[in-house]
This record gives sequence, structure tokens and C-alpha cells, in this order.
Amino acid sequence: MKKFPFTNSSDKIVHLGPVTIWPGQTREVDPRDLPNAETAKAKPVDDNAPQLSELEKAAMAIVSKKVADVVMALPDLSDEMLVLVEQADAKNSRVGVIKALAEEKLVRSQCFAAVKEILVQDSSTIIETLEALELAELNTLEAAENAQAAPRAELLTAIAADRLRRADEEGGE
Repeated sequence: MKKFPFTNSSDKIVHLGPVTIWPGQTREVDPRDLPNAETAKAKPVDDNAPQLSELEKAAMAIVSKKVADVVMALPDLSDEMLVLVEQADAKNSRVGVIKALAEEKLVRSQCFAAVKEILVQDSSTIIETLEALELAELNTLEAAENAQAAPRAELLTAIAADRLRRADEEGGE
């Protein structure tokens, strides 16, 4: 049986049969689960329509959460995912998310400026300074080093070891 798209244009979660539809989200549902008025207007889903990538789906899943949960997830996202989350949340225009996205981008740009100066140093000098770096700077340093034409294995190994040290310290507290 063909499924039909249903867009939740309300500000509340809608349940149609086994499908949960968040505000602003469109999901394919069994036509038997549609309200009668919707069945008359519904059109079958176009199987040739562009599908969301896994990253886009993940971004949609993140923005479907509460503002506080979205804000907590931002520091762990890749730059690409951060952009997708920003695009996915654009319809919602949640002030808390917009502010957190702006702050995260600022932190990342500041980290990149600091890391840019660090990267020109030799590996041993950088390794000596790893403990002094903030986690965001460490993440940026690792990403920037991986993006180099010839990433320095000893530096990447030291970054991984520093991450383990930090995780152990957090676990021990």
C-alpha cells in the first residue's frame, strides 16, 4: 500500500498510527491513519523525490530535541554537521539554539586562529603544549592536523593519548 506524506503544521507532536510526527516535520503514513480531511488532500509519495542523507536525518533528529539538549550536543558535532543542524533548525528559529550555534561557531573560529599558530611548530613543541589546550582547541588541532597533506603520526598519537588522560581524569573525579 502506498504511503502518504503528512506534515505536522501544529506546534504539538502528532501521532498517526505508529508514527510520531514532530512539529514542522513531514512523515510518510498509512492512509488509514490519516484524518479524513487529510486523506482527500493527500498525494502519494514520489519515490523519485530526493531523499535525506544520513547526516541530514541525524541533524533533523538533533533539532527535534529540546533546546537544552541541542545546545549540549553542539560541541561534539563536526563542522559539517553543525551547518546541517543550523539549516535544519532554521524553520524553528529558536533563540536559544540560534545563540548557541553562534557561540559555537565563534569558539571554533577562535580555536582555529590559535591552532593555526600552533600548527607551524614542530611536533615535539606542540606535544609539550597539549595539556594547556582547552578541549575545543585540542579537537580543532586534531582536525587541522588530519587535514594536512602529510599528517604527523606522532602528533596525532600524542593527541589521542592526551584525550585518554583527560577522560581518565574526568572519570576519577
